[in-house]
Amino acid sequence: MTNQPPQYPAAAPQPQPSGQGWGAAPPPPPHTDGFGPAGAPLPPSLQPPKKGGAGKKILGIVVGVVVALVVAGGLAFARGALQEDKTAEAKQGDCIADLPEVKEGEEAEAPNAKPVTCGTAEAKYTVVGRVDNLSAAQASSDEVCQPYAAAGAEMIFYSIPPAGKGYVLCLKPT
Repeated sequence: MTNQPPQYPAAAPQPQPSGQGWGAAPPPPPHTDGFGPAGAPLPPSLQPPKKGGAGKKILGIVVGVVVALVVAGGLAFARGALQEDKTAEAKQGDCIADLPEVKEGEEAEAPNAKPVTCGTAEAKYTVVGRVDNLSAAQASSDEVCQPYAAAGAEMIFYSIPPAGKGYVLCLKPT
């Protein structure tokens, strides 16, 4: 007889503690950030903020309207600054240059009209009268410069903003 280790029958697999056994490993439990089982509600301090309510919507609308008004006001100011009325301060005795030639009964834009020193070659008209606070309809009336006819008024120059009031200069040629 030879010396050999004893042969014992193969042992049957023993059951393992719960969660482990034969075959593929089960999937890991869902990640819960340490706040209880998966699907449980978060504590109030960690819940995501609620979406904006009516107050936030109204605030957004108000801010939008204010921005629009500021932009519109800036554009109106810039347009007014670019189209400065150089004759706005003209008074009786001042001279005006750069008026277009017009026939009787006609009107023309005069964007380049400006006050100049009387007696210069540039001076084409003298202001013999000024009438303020007139509407466009009043300014285009034939009678507006009638009181200055004796002083030689032959031409009317007016500056009236849309839907506003402005002034008329009654002019005579120099």
